[in-house]
Amino acid sequence: MTAGDARRSRLADERAEWPARPSVAESPALGVNGANFVRIAPSWLSRDGGLAQTDLPRNRGLPGEKPPPSTISPMKSRSSRPRMFAPEDVLGAADAYGASGADMRELGKTQPRASQQRRALGGTGDRALGARLSGPPSSADARSAKMSRASAPSSPSGLDKGEAPRTPGRASAGSGDRAFVARVSGSRASRSSGGIPAPTPAQIRNMLPGEELIKTSEDIVEYYVRNGLGAPIKVFYCVAAPTTNTGYTPYDLVVVPKEHVENKDLEHYTVTSSGATLVYADGAGGEFTPLGDWMRDASVFALMRQMRFFREYLIKKAFNFWRGNVRYKMYALVRAKIERKLARARRKFVPAVVEIGALCDELRTTAAITINPLVTHTLDDFTRNQETQLQQVAIPAIEAAQEKARKILERVVRDVADEAKEVAAAVAATGGIDSFVSKTKSMVALKRERHERARAHKRVDEERAMLPVLVRLADYMLTEATVEMANANLRKLLDVVERPDPKSKGALSACVAFERGDVTAFEPDERTVLATVNGTVLDGVARAVGAAPRVAYARAFQPLLEAAARASEGQETFPLSKGEEPAVRLVEGFSPHSNDSAHPEGSASESETHNLDQPSRRAPTRKAYEGLGPMAVLLADATWLSMRASLDLKIASSFAEAREYVKTYEDLRPIHAFGASWNREEYEKAPKTVAAFRADMLVQRGWGQDLDRMKTSATAGCVFVDGKPLRTELVGTVHGMLESMKALLLVKAREEAIKAGTNFTKRIKTLLPRPEDLDGFMSLVEQHQKHAAAKASYVAEHATVEDMFGMLVEYEMKIPAADQVRLDDLNEARNGFLEAMRSAGEYVESKKAEMMKALKTGVADVEEALFREQTSLNTGMYMDRESDPAEVVQALAVVRATLDAHGAKCDLYKRYQKLFNTAVGAFSSLDLAVKEYDQKHDSWDSLFRFRSDSSGWMSNACETLELDAITNGVDDAYTAAYKMLKLRRDDQVVMRTREEIEAFRKYVPLLNEVANPALQPRHWEKIFAVFDKGAYDPEHPPTASDLLEWGALDKLEQLENIGANASKEYSLAQTLKKMTKEWEGQEFRCVPYKDTGTYVLGGSDEAQALLDDQIVKAQGMCASPFVKPFEADAKAWSATLNTLQDMLDNWLKCQQTWLYLEPIFSSEDIVKQMPEEGEKFRQVDNEWRDIMNATKEAPDVITIGKDKERLDRLEECNILLDAIQKGLSAYLEKKRLFFPRFFFLSNDEMLEILSETKDPTRVQPHLKKCFEGVAKLKFEGEDFLITAMISEEQEEVPLMNPISVADANGAVEKWLLQTEAAMFDSIHNVTGEGLKAYTSKPRDQWVLDWPGMVVLVCTAVNWTADVTRAIGEGKGAVKAYEEKCTADLLKIVDRVRGELTSLQRKTLGALVVMDVHARDVVSVLAKNGVASATDFDWQAQLRSYWEEDPREERDVTAIMRIMNAEVEYGYEYLGNSSRLVITPLTDRRYRTLMG
Repeated sequence: MTAGDARRSRLADERAEWPARPSVAESPALGVNGANFVRIAPSWLSRDGGLAQTDLPRNRGLPGEKPPPSTISPMKSRSSRPRMFAPEDVLGAADAYGASGADMRELGKTQPRASQQRRALGGTGDRALGARLSGPPSSADARSAKMSRASAPSSPSGLDKGEAPRTPGRASAGSGDRAFVARVSGSRASRSSGGIPAPTPAQIRNMLPGEELIKTSEDIVEYYVRNGLGAPIKVFYCVAAPTTNTGYTPYDLVVVPKEHVENKDLEHYTVTSSGATLVYADGAGGEFTPLGDWMRDASVFALMRQMRFFREYLIKKAFNFWRGNVRYKMYALVRAKIERKLARARRKFVPAVVEIGALCDELRTTAAITINPLVTHTLDDFTRNQETQLQQVAIPAIEAAQEKARKILERVVRDVADEAKEVAAAVAATGGIDSFVSKTKSMVALKRERHERARAHKRVDEERAMLPVLVRLADYMLTEATVEMANANLRKLLDVVERPDPKSKGALSACVAFERGDVTAFEPDERTVLATVNGTVLDGVARAVGAAPRVAYARAFQPLLEAAARASEGQETFPLSKGEEPAVRLVEGFSPHSNDSAHPEGSASESETHNLDQPSRRAPTRKAYEGLGPMAVLLADATWLSMRASLDLKIASSFAEAREYVKTYEDLRPIHAFGASWNREEYEKAPKTVAAFRADMLVQRGWGQDLDRMKTSATAGCVFVDGKPLRTELVGTVHGMLESMKALLLVKAREEAIKAGTNFTKRIKTLLPRPEDLDGFMSLVEQHQKHAAAKASYVAEHATVEDMFGMLVEYEMKIPAADQVRLDDLNEARNGFLEAMRSAGEYVESKKAEMMKALKTGVADVEEALFREQTSLNTGMYMDRESDPAEVVQALAVVRATLDAHGAKCDLYKRYQKLFNTAVGAFSSLDLAVKEYDQKHDSWDSLFRFRSDSSGWMSNACETLELDAITNGVDDAYTAAYKMLKLRRDDQVVMRTREEIEAFRKYVPLLNEVANPALQPRHWEKIFAVFDKGAYDPEHPPTASDLLEWGALDKLEQLENIGANASKEYSLAQTLKKMTKEWEGQEFRCVPYKDTGTYVLGGSDEAQALLDDQIVKAQGMCASPFVKPFEADAKAWSATLNTLQDMLDNWLKCQQTWLYLEPIFSSEDIVKQMPEEGEKFRQVDNEWRDIMNATKEAPDVITIGKDKERLDRLEECNILLDAIQKGLSAYLEKKRLFFPRFFFLSNDEMLEILSETKDPTRVQPHLKKCFEGVAKLKFEGEDFLITAMISEEQEEVPLMNPISVADANGAVEKWLLQTEAAMFDSIHNVTGEGLKAYTSKPRDQWVLDWPGMVVLVCTAVNWTADVTRAIGEGKGAVKAYEEKCTADLLKIVDRVRGELTSLQRKTLGALVVMDVHARDVVSVLAKNGVASATDFDWQAQLRSYWEEDPREERDVTAIMRIMNAEVEYGYEYLGNSSRLVITPLTDRRYRTLMG
C-alpha cells in the first residue's frame, strides 16, 4: 500500500463528517460546467502532513495527479517541509510576542470579503476553508522566512487595523535572498507600471461565467476549493497587490489578464488548482507552492501579523536606526564639551589629579578601626584600642593627606599663575604693528603665530577659570576617600563580626550573670555594646572624619574660590580687552604661604583682603565655598548607614543567640536563688532532722557536680559568652552553704550525743534499785518493761548520732577531739544500759513469784474494807429521816475520802496485775460502795441545800433578794426531788425534802413581790404605810420574815398593786436607758467629696432607722401615766430626737441640693451668667463647709442633735438653695425659649452643656436628643468651626455655610440655633444639587453619590414628575413607566448584590422600599386606567414636587401634596436610617396626618 493509500484509509471516517459542497454545475456563480457534487479532505489538515496534489475528493477521484516537484525545473518546490507545527504553536508564539491567544483565535471568526461573496453566491464551503485557515504550518523554514519579512500589511481591501487579511497570501520559501529580492523588485515593478489595468470589454466577453467575480488570490482559492481539480478555469495570472511603505503583504495577489504578464519582463504568479507558481521577471525559473501550503502559510502569516512585534517591526527598526544615529551625535557633542570643560582632562592638571588620586588610595587603606579577628576582646579593651588607633593612626593620616594635597594644588596654581604672566607678557610685547608686519616672516606665519597665541591665551584663561574647580575636585576626592576609608573600616569590622575566623572565639566577650526575677544578664549587655560600638567607635570615626582640615577651606585658596563665587554671581567680570588679563588678576591673590585652613563659616582675613586686587577688595558676604563636609556625607551615606544597621542587627542577633544559649544555664538558677535566699541564722533556728541534713547536703553535692560539668563558654555569632564568672560565683555559693551545713551538723551531732548519753545514764539509774517491797518491785518491773518496749527508739537515737558523725566523716569534716570523746562516752553509756537491762531482768524473774503472792494478799484486804464501808451506809443516821442534814452531809464527806483511797489502791493493783500479765480483777465491791454512797449523798445533799437556800431567802434583806434565783431555786429543788422519788419510792429523805418544799411554796408569792428589782424607796414607803410601820429606813431594810410577822400574807393584794406599778415604771426607765445606750458610739460618717476639699454625709440609713424607731417609742413613753417619776428626762430625750430628725431632714435636703448645684456653680461660665445665684451659692457653700468640718471633728450623733444652732443654719441654707433653684429654672427656661430644642433635654443635660461653653464638643453626646438624625458635629480648627453634621450611621453632610462657634462668645443656644438653620439650608441645597445631578448619570450610580434622605426626596420628586407626565401621555405611557420602574428597581437590586459600603447598603435598602411602593402605585394607576392627573387614585397618593416656595423664603422648595393638603418639606436631617415597608395602612396614615 502506498503512502497515499494509507492516508486515504486514515481519512475515510473523517470525510463522512465534512459538509457537502455544490458542484460547479450547481453553483450560480461558477456556471453549469462545474464538476459533480464533491467533498474535499485536504491533507494539510492531517498532523502528519501531505501533498495538495494527493488530496482526494469524497465521491470520485481527482482527474489526475500533478507530476512530482522534481519534474518542474528549474522551479523549486515548497511542498516538502523538514518539520511541521500545529496552530497552537503559533498561538504560543503569539503570547511570546505580546498578542493574546484570544486575539489569535478570533482570526478564525473573522469573515473576510471573499467569504461574504461566497455567502452571496450561495456556497457552503466555509467549513473546509476555515479548517484550512486553522491548519498547522509545514516547516520552520517558512516560519523563519515569514518572520524575516516582518511588518503588518496594509489591506488592499480597506480592512481596519487588527482585522484579518481578506486574501490569503503566499509563504516565502527557503530559497534565499534571491527570491526575496525578486519579489520585492517585482512589487516595485508592478507599482512603477502604473497599477493593474482593468480588463477590456473583449476580455470580459471571453471570460467564463463567474470569472469576472474573481479578483484576488482569496477568490481564486475559494474557487478551487469549491470546484476542485475539475474547475473550468484551469489557471489564473496574478501580480502582487499594491503595498505601502509600512506594509508588507506577500500573500495578497490581484488577478490580471494573461496579456498583462505574457512575454513581459514582469514578476507574476500563475495559480491553478494544484498550487501557485512564482515566475521570476528575468525568466530564470520560479517557485511552486502547493495550494494547501499556500493557504496554510497565508493563515500563519496572518496570525503572526496580529503579534505586535511583527506588526510594528519595520517602524520600530527604522525608529531604532534613527535613534541610534541621533544619540551618537548627542554623545559626541557632550563628549567634546566635557573634554573642554573637565578639569581632570586638562594636561596641566592631570599630574596633580593623579597624585591626589594616589593620596586618596593611601587614605582609603588607612586603618581607623583595628581588630584582630583571632582575638576576643573585652568591650573596654576594644574601645581603648579604637581610640588609640584613631588618635595615633587615622587622624594623622587624614591630616597628612590633606596637607600633601594642599601643597600639590599650590604647585598647580603657581604654575598656572606663572604661565598666565608669560602669556600676558607675550601679548603685551606683540600688541603693536609688528604682530601684523614682519620682514622675516610671511603673513601666513604671522597669522599662525597670532592663532597660536590666541589659543594659548584662551587655554590659560580656561585653566585659570578651572582652578577653583580643581580645588573643589581635590576636596571632593579627599572627602570621598575619607568616607570610603570610614566605610572600608566599618566593612572590615562588619566582616569580622558577620564572618568570623573559624579559629576565633568571637569578637567581643560578655559575661553571664543571674539576677533577680529569673533574669539572665550579660556584662556588658546588648544595649551597652551597641551604645559603645555606635557612640564611641563609629561616631568617633565620623567625628575624626569631620574634624579633619579640608583643602577647600585652606586660606591659600580662599581668594580663588571667592573670586569664582563673585564671578558666578555676576559681581565681577574680567574682560579680555583690558590691559590686565583675568588669569593674572585671579592668581595674584593666591598666597602659597597661607597654610592655615579657613573656618568654613568664616570670611577672608584682613591680610587676604589686602592681597586681592582692588575690584575684589569687598569683604565677602558669603562663604567662599559651600558643600557637604566629609562627616555630613558619611552620615548620609547609604552604605555607611546600611552597614551600621547590619552591624547593629548582627550584634542584636548574636545577643539573641547568646540568650538562647544561656538558657542551658537555667538548670543552675536554683543554685543562685537558693544562695540569694540562704540565711544561716534562720537555717539554724529551723528544726532539722538527720534526713533533712542529708537531703540538703546531698543537694549541695549535686549542685557542685553540676557546676563541675558546666560548660563555661560558647560563641554566639560575634559574642563570646563567658560563663566562668558565673561558675565561680555559684561554686563559692555552694561551697559556703555546704560548709555552713557541715558546721551546723557538727553542732547538732554534739548536742544529740550529749542528750543521748544523758538519757542512757538516767535509764541506767532507774534500773539499779533492788527493792524488797511490792511497790518498789513493781516500779522496777515497770521501768524494765518500759525500757524494753522503747529499746528500738533508744537504739535509733544512738544510730542517729553515729549517722551524723558518719556524715561529717563522709563530707570530709574534721571532728574535734572533744566531740570524739563524747561519741565514745555515748557508746559506753549505751553498753552500760544494755547490761543494766540484763541484770534487772534477772532480778525480776527471781522475785516475781514472791511478789505475786503479796499482790493477792493486798487485793483481798481492799475487797474486805470496801464491803465494810458499804454496810455502814445502810445503817445509823444515813437511814434516819429525822437526822440533821448538816451532820449527815459532813459524815458522807468522810466516807467519800475513804472510798477515794480504796479506789486509788484498786487502780494500783490493777496496774500491777497488768505488769505480771495476770487477770485484772473487777473490784465490784468498789462499784457497789460508790453507788450506795451516791444515792445517800444525793438525797441528803438536796435536803441540805434547800434548807440553806430557803433560810437565806427568809432572813436576808428584801433589797438583796434576786427574784429569778428564788423562783429557779424552788423549781429546781422540787424537780430534783421528784426525779429521785421516782427512782427510789421508799426513800424517806427525798420524801422529807419534797414535803419541806411544798410547805415553803406558800411564801413564794410574797418573795416574788418583795424581791422585785423595780421597788424603789418610794415604793417601800407605800409598803410601810400599808403596815403602819412609819417611815422607811433604807439603812435597815426589812426581811421576808419581818413582813410575815407584820401579816404580809393578808395584805398581799396591796403589795401586788404596788409591785405592778413599780414594774411598769421600772420598764419605762429601762427602756429610756436602753434608748440612750443605743446611741452610744453612733457617729455621722463624713466622706470626702471628689476634689472639693469638703465632705458629705455617708451612710445615714442606720441612724435614720434608729431615729424613726425611738421617736415613736419616746412619744408613747411620754403619754404613759407611769412616766411621772422621770417625766422630765423622757421629754428632754423626745425633744432631742425630734431636733435630730429635723436636722437630719434639712441636712440631707441641703446635701442633695448642694451636690446638684456644686458642679454647676463651679463653672465660671454659669456664674457669669447667673451672678446673683452664684453669690447665694457661695454663701451656702461656705456654711456647708463649716458644718461638715465641725462634724468631721465631732461626729457624735446625739451631741450634734442637741445643737439647735446648726439646725437653724441648715434651714437657712435650704431657703437659699430653693431660691437658687428657682433662679436656675428661670435661666434654663429662658435658654429653652431661645432654642426650643432644649426642651428635649433634662436640666442636668442642659447644665452639662452650659457649664462647658469653652468646649463645644461637650454638646456632642446630647445632639441626638435635639436633632433627630445628627449624632455629632464636625469641628475643625482651634476656633471650632462646624463644617459638617454626621449621622449615627456615620453619614457626613457638609454645611453650606460653616458656623464659627467662637463668634457666639460662649452662647451655646446661639450657635445651636445657627446650626439648626444651617441644617435646613444645607439639606435644601444638597437636595437641589441632587435633583440637578439626577439625570447626569445612570440612576443606580447616582444614588451612591448623595446622602440617604436626599436620595429618597429626589427620587420621590422625579417619580412624581414622571408619573404625572406618563398620565398626561395616556394609559400606555403609564404601563410603560411601570416597566421602567421595575427595571430601575432591578438595577438597584443588582447594585445591592455587589460590593457596597455599609452606608451605601443602608441607602439602597431604604430606596428599595420606596421603589417597591412607587412601582406598586404605578401598577394600580395603570390597572385602574388613570388618564388625568386629577383622578382620585393619583390624588390620594403622597406626591413630591420641586417648585417655587409659596412663602417666598426660598426660590424653590420641596412640596408634599396628598388630596387637597399641601405641606412644605421640613429639611430636618434624618440620617440614613432604614424604612419600614409601606402598606395601604401607611397611605391612610399619610392622608389622615396631612389632612
